[in-house]
Amino acid sequence: MRVLKEGIEEYRQLVKRKYSIEITQAQAEQQFKELLALFRVIYKPIKRFDRNNFSKYNAKNEKK
Repeated sequence: MRVLKEGIEEYRQLVKRKYSIEITQAQAEQQFKELLALFRVIYKPIKRFDRNNFSKYNAKNEKK
């Protein structure tokens, strides 16, 4: 939970530096959570692919 709060605060600071606008805590929280959800959508298929396919591939090659 602490990491999430720190991430939200970092996001607020980033928006302030990059775009010179101040966003509220609620806006920062919403946008940051949307970014996390998007990251999970992109990252999970890659992680699943690595775990399932490469471990089987490596096991087959080690037996030879």
